[in-house]
Amino acid sequence: MPDINLGRIGFVPRGDYQSGTSYTPLDAVRHGNRLWACLTQTATAPSSGNAAWKLLLEGVSNELVGIGGSIDAAANTLALRYTDGRLKVSAA
Repeated sequence: MPDINLGRIGFVPRGDYQSGTSYTPLDAVRHGNRLWACLTQTATAPSSGNAAWKLLLEGVSNELVGIGGSIDAAANTLALRYTDGRLKVSAA
């Protein structure tokens, strides 16, 4: 049976946004205390007016650890879990 490459099927945590870095769809970065998901290939900074990025969370005050890890958001701690093809955010 042939192998089938599904490509990226979940977010790839990339930490803090770095100017001049190229990002691909499903890269997740922190920028301006917000968590952003890349939608299209880009080297531009995430912002609400930039169609290459989708805002996921506001108030992110700790480094993105990774899917299945935790993010300290404002006064609360949030847990990220990628299950059943969906990113789930809940209180830790």
